[in-house]
Amino acid sequence: MKRFIVLIIIAYILGIIIGLYKLSCIILFCILFSIIYLIFWKKVNIFIKSKKQLIQILILLISFILGILHIKLYNNIWEKTNNNLNGRDVKLQIINLEKETNYQKIFKAKILNGCYKDKKILLKVNNKQKIFKKIEIGNKILANCELQEIEVQRNTGGFDYKEYLKSKNIYGVMKFVDGKIIENKNISIYSLKNIIIKKAYSNLKKDNADFMLALTIGYKASFDQEIKENLSKINLSHMLAISGMHISYLMLALNFIFKDIKSKYKSILLIIFLIFFNILIGDIPSANRVCITFILTLCSSFFYRKSEIYCNLALSSLIILLKNPYTIKDLGFIFSYMGTIGIIILYPIIKEKFEVFLVTKKIFIFFQKVKNRFISILINNILNQIIEIFLVTISANILLLPLIIYNFNSISLLFIFSNAIISPIFTICIIFSFFLILINFFPLKIFSIFFNIYSFIADKVIFLTKIFSQLDFFNILICTPNIFAIIFIYIIIFTVIYFQKNEQIKFKFYNFINKNLKQKTKKFLSIKKVTAILSIIVFIFIIYNIAKKPLKIYFVDVGQGDCSLIVTPNNKKILIDGGGMESDSYDIGKKVLIPYLLDRGIKKLDYIIISHFDTDHVRRTTFCNE
Repeated sequence: MKRFIVLIIIAYILGIIIGLYKLSCIILFCILFSIIYLIFWKKVNIFIKSKKQLIQILILLISFILGILHIKLYNNIWEKTNNNLNGRDVKLQIINLEKETNYQKIFKAKILNGCYKDKKILLKVNNKQKIFKKIEIGNKILANCELQEIEVQRNTGGFDYKEYLKSKNIYGVMKFVDGKIIENKNISIYSLKNIIIKKAYSNLKKDNADFMLALTIGYKASFDQEIKENLSKINLSHMLAISGMHISYLMLALNFIFKDIKSKYKSILLIIFLIFFNILIGDIPSANRVCITFILTLCSSFFYRKSEIYCNLALSSLIILLKNPYTIKDLGFIFSYMGTIGIIILYPIIKEKFEVFLVTKKIFIFFQKVKNRFISILINNILNQIIEIFLVTISANILLLPLIIYNFNSISLLFIFSNAIISPIFTICIIFSFFLILINFFPLKIFSIFFNIYSFIADKVIFLTKIFSQLDFFNILICTPNIFAIIFIYIIIFTVIYFQKNEQIKFKFYNFINKNLKQKTKKFLSIKKVTAILSIIVFIFIIYNIAKKPLKIYFVDVGQGDCSLIVTPNNKKILIDGGGMESDSYDIGKKVLIPYLLDRGIKKLDYIIISHFDTDHVRRTTFCNE
């Protein structure tokens, strides 16, 4: 069966989801039945007519069970490792700097000795340690560390740090107590990364260097939080995540460089480079997907096979999940695959519908009247690129929109315009960034002009994102929808896509509606029956609203302070205190309280009561605007 490998991998992924969320046997049965029905819907008696189909069903069931077992096994290994990590005389290699402040550095490190060799941990080093200013990416250290307890989910629906670490394949968090650097001049891929980072900061100011490093090697340790939030507000945060667009431009450049090399050897060189680049940037699911997909495409040429995009996507997801099944909870992984599927499926449909209006043709004909042919071609090419970006953005965001609402509780109505205006500039920044990484290794004064040009472009991007993000009236705050509502939305989307792509099925469906359903409606539904049904619905609605609801009191975990939410039988929402912290850098209201309220479908509070004005009750608390 064509693309049967895709169905096997889907069954495996469903097994991981079932094992992860411990769904009931009824849902499990429904999912299995749906898969089997979708595959064999053309056959009525599949168990009798074909042994091949029985084998296929068996393979799907085995794949499904393996998914469940894999997530269970990984969870047991993670918990065992986390509980038994020893911080005495542990040898570590620093592989990345995850976060940097004036007071603390958080490194990702790999254990080099003991029974947990090659396991990754987070290492916290504070500014009071002598090693604070000396330690760098690529260093090997011998340290005594204090194993820290990992915070679990404190509020229902809140952030779960333990699950986050599992999704990043990190087995524990250690606080550096004492130790020394035992090797700092070793040649490795991590030391190369450190050289790239150092050279970037030496040639550019901080914000621009942060920008360049984020776009090329995914380094965001000291990236300005305000710029991140501005990009998030206008739904452009995906631009900072290394994905298909970034690596595609890199591959185009490499293809140009290797154009005179034979196809077979060029493919080998490109595969080696992609593996190297993937290790350099680290465990970034969106980048891993693209690198693996490109490698599979290049490998297909060795076996004289045509590359199939759906199979490549499925195999890339399988490779990532075999390494760490908890990656399925990583938003970068989910958004990367959903966005890609949206572009592959929806872009041809949307482009076809768009061309019906002849917008592009009218625009191009208008500019063809320009006397200067070069200007006419240039304008048409620019417009064509803007329209392509516009259509690709819509295609990706149709599938991403429900997930954005579910995870971030907001949507920007400007995302189409911001993408159309800022994305082309981002494209220039991405290409320029890779070019600057290369010339960083040739410290010639003549190259300084390129750094000045890049600084100018990056400053304009940062300025534009700030302007767009300040248009708050275009940002809509949305309560967290029910997960079943999200599933229902996706069912509708894929049903519409299915009918759009299958004209024959669409014709049969409409024919069925016109002939059968109308006849049955006329035959079985009379005015009396309709009246009776409507009366029952109205009666149930009245009873539901009259019925007295219980008093609900929620105690919200906001750290040291207090916060309580009361929902009365009359559906009045009362908030008592809002929590707070001494630190001005963390907004309890924005980060904890508002998401908590939105998860419970609350956008408006009727009363806010402040018991007293201590900082742990009211400091830095931002409430809903509505």
